[in-house]
Amino acid sequence: MKILAVGKDIKTMDFETNPEKMQKILNEEFIHFWEGYKYDFVREFYFRTDNKGVVLILEANSVEEAEIEINKLPLVKEGYVEFELIPLGYFRPFENLIPKE
Repeated sequence: MKILAVGKDIKTMDFETNPEKMQKILNEEFIHFWEGYKYDFVREFYFRTDNKGVVLILEANSVEEAEIEINKLPLVKEGYVEFELIPLGYFRPFENLIPKE
């Protein structure tokens, strides 16, 4: 199942006060993200050009499974980002164009 994951920044990353902590979180984020990409959980990823977060295309058996996996990301666990997960399917209106037998 394809799932659209729309990420939204909810807390500002504070590099000035605690740069070591932020660098550690971002390094862990990259490792988790790469593992998800390597094992086909994250199929596509984009940065929003309006600077309001990221958009991912995920592959999972269910929205619940995707939520469990996305919640393992360090930026999510630390409360910097949250995701809206939207299940995607085939374009059903095309069925109306196919003649019924």
